[in-house]
Amino acid sequence: MRFPSRIAVLAAVALLTFSASAAAVFAADTPLVLVVEGPGTAAPKNRKREIRPAIEYAAKQAGAEIVSAARVPGLAAAPCADAACATKAAVTAGATHVILSESAYVDDGFKIRLELYDARTGRTLRAEGQSCEVCTFPAFLKALRESTTLLCTRGFAEQPEPAPVPAPVAPPIVTAPAPIEASPAPIVAATEAPRREAPSTMRRVLPIVAVGAGVATAIAGVVVLSKDGEPTCDGDPNRCPFTRNTVAGGSALIGAGAVLAAAGAYFWWTTPSGDTAVAIGPAGLKFAGRF
Repeated sequence: MRFPSRIAVLAAVALLTFSASAAAVFAADTPLVLVVEGPGTAAPKNRKREIRPAIEYAAKQAGAEIVSAARVPGLAAAPCADAACATKAAVTAGATHVILSESAYVDDGFKIRLELYDARTGRTLRAEGQSCEVCTFPAFLKALRESTTLLCTRGFAEQPEPAPVPAPVAPPIVTAPAPIEASPAPIVAATEAPRREAPSTMRRVLPIVAVGAGVATAIAGVVVLSKDGEPTCDGDPNRCPFTRNTVAGGSALIGAGAVLAAAGAYFWWTTPSGDTAVAIGPAGLKFAGRF
């Protein structure tokens, strides 16, 4: 029966260890916030005491742990007016952060000014504020809680600047003098002859297209020229008074086709080779190439 008892003891020890570790991690990650009211804090009679609890409630909802202002002797009698006083009070109270509030509700209007400081470095992390000319006191408390929530949510995300770490000074390195060697013969780097740039695809294709278009135009001219002297109407040629005169049109097409084909052939011949070939055979015009 001793074996189960030992298991129970070990389980209890493990549970306590885990709880202590979790509590330490939680405490390390949870901001400890002290709320300090500045001299500008004002509100109607018997309502000023509601300002600090509203700020502390919103900060707690944002993930902070509230540090009581009672830990700082004389804070209520002599409120802080600047960041130096507020951060000093936070260090005295054991807080990691401090909220300095200058919020007032006067003449049916309010003005809110909240500043969050890192008590360890004195750096300002965030500032929030709102104002209203004609608002009720409950609206003032609501706006105060909203501003505090934004202040803490965004301010806690700011990390304190790390202290500069001096770079280690390396000891001097003593090296022996290098032996004097004969300078080697100069090395002449071989230079590669400039390469002839390959023509673009368009420069190789356009002459081929021109040759093909010229051949096609010339063939069309031959067809048109073959129609010369034919009657313009169907049926008995003797009854048709007019015949076709296509000599001029056919000759023009043949000439234009020849010029176009010759121009394309010239430009294709003078353009650097891109492994392109043109062949004219019984089956028609053939093109082959690598671009």
